[in-house]
Amino acid sequence: MNTCDIIIPTYNGQEKLSYTLEALLAQDIPSGWTVRVIVSDDGSHEPIADIDKTYAWVHPWLSLSIIRSSHTGRSHARNIAIDYATGDILLFLADDILLRPGALREHLIFHETNNTNNMAALGCVAWDPRIHPTPFMDWMMHGGQQNDYDAILGAHTANAGHYFYGSFVSMKRMFLEDNRFSEQFSAYGWEDLELGECLHTKGLVLHVLPNAISLHRHRYTASAILERQRIVGSAKYRVNTNATRRVIHGLYVAIGARAVSLYFIKKWGDKVNFPRFFALVTAGEFWYGVHHANSLLKSELQ
Repeated sequence: MNTCDIIIPTYNGQEKLSYTLEALLAQDIPSGWTVRVIVSDDGSHEPIADIDKTYAWVHPWLSLSIIRSSHTGRSHARNIAIDYATGDILLFLADDILLRPGALREHLIFHETNNTNNMAALGCVAWDPRIHPTPFMDWMMHGGQQNDYDAILGAHTANAGHYFYGSFVSMKRMFLEDNRFSEQFSAYGWEDLELGECLHTKGLVLHVLPNAISLHRHRYTASAILERQRIVGSAKYRVNTNATRRVIHGLYVAIGARAVSLYFIKKWGDKVNFPRFFALVTAGEFWYGVHHANSLLKSELQ
């Protein structure tokens, strides 16, 4: 029998999970499949409720489990869920990703018809329109740095080193072997792309599933997007920086360009549509994170 474990790490995500699980429960699956949802609670302030008891009766093909650990980050939460998993297929999902009808079926049918171990699948993510995305949010997904699906429109495969998005990707558990998400990344991400690069070098082929659609239910203000960029920059500790980049960034800060940009974004960022300016200010905050990584990561962990 074909089996799939859906791994969802969460931290203080009780409310978000309710939407995610409702969307999962509305999925239909091919006959002969058994699906289990593994929620990995990364030391939430209020532990995630016993959803395994709440939802266990809803679908005979679906079971739910919760595993709990101390708060050490998303990578660790995913890794202990991987060690707990037994399914033939692992599907990595975020706690604020809502699957549209048929999305889970697309992944399972793909693996049923592409059964060699190195075949993996990437689902597509769009903003949930019910959260009323701002122009800045739209730009982040259409030209910006978040889930750049526009660059692979019409493509059958994508480089896992750039598109192994842990929010909606599936693969064979056997191919993963002893590889895990790096726990060196204690703040924002990069752990999924680093693992994707590692698996790519081993021969992972990441197929794009354009009909496996999910919705990202997370609203960012303009200020929150810039904060995210700083954390993105601070977490990329291997970034190829050099003296020229440091000088350019120093001038950007010294002449007041950063201060003016931040003022403009805080006042107008949720209202105007200015892609070129969005590109400038998000890049500026990324490099601010790179060059102030120690102080930013220290404050993030406090």
